[in-house]
Amino acid sequence: MEFESFVPGHITGFFEAVRGPDPLTTGSRGCGVVIDGGVTTAVALEEDDENSVRCSINGEEVPCPTTEAVVGEVLDMVFDTYSVRVAHTTDLPVGQGFGASASGALGTAFALSEALELDLSETVCGRMAHRAEVENRTGLGDVIAELAGGLVIRTAPGAPGVGETETIPCSLSVVAKVMGGPMPTKDVLSSGKVEAINREGRACLAALMEEKTPENFMALARRFAEKTGLMSPEVAGAVADLEKAGVQASMAMLGNTVFALTDTPEDAAERGPWCLESTGDYSP
Repeated sequence: MEFESFVPGHITGFFEAVRGPDPLTTGSRGCGVVIDGGVTTAVALEEDDENSVRCSINGEEVPCPTTEAVVGEVLDMVFDTYSVRVAHTTDLPVGQGFGASASGALGTAFALSEALELDLSETVCGRMAHRAEVENRTGLGDVIAELAGGLVIRTAPGAPGVGETETIPCSLSVVAKVMGGPMPTKDVLSSGKVEAINREGRACLAALMEEKTPENFMALARRFAEKTGLMSPEVAGAVADLEKAGVQASMAMLGNTVFALTDTPEDAAERGPWCLESTGDYSP
């Protein structure tokens, strides 16, 4: 029997990476938006002589170290050993700033908890997924935001139950378009850009706390993308194109993706094959 769970994606507009004494206190401050699109995770397991896990994304068997770490932590809670198959299905581009790895990891925790009748809380599942993200360097703040839903300010870093969030009321639609190849989070966070990222992320968060509106969020996201030097020429061109139509836009962190919050998503749709979403108001 398969057990399924859906978790929405998350687009970060700006952030500051914060290293704590352990994975649960490590995370990020910043702001981003949860979207309706996400990852559906199906888990099937059978008793075996030893624990093992196989993962696939959209039918293709691939290594998923973040998901595998979650499976390992859940199986450590039970006495029996299992062969586990995890199948992620998503229309979100991986490595393009949509928080897909966090969605898959969190969905795995939820589905395995149900399959093994563990009745784990959202916070416990979230901590597992966050720890796996931090240890595998695939993300810092997507998990806690995905659990919150909406336009989320991460005011204190860390896993669910450790970090803190606020939500900005937002009824706008999200538009997004991938403009280039993947941008692995671990590559950026180990580069020379971290100092600029943290400096600008702190400044943007302080400015957002003075005016908590979607419009200010988008303006600060644009400022962050430019001042950190993360925005590619392709993304910059798309941002300029949208602004000509009166739509505020910026770059999804971290990916070669342009995104915007707008009440006129049709203006973006006329300019190419955009992914249209509403702000996610999801709670598992």
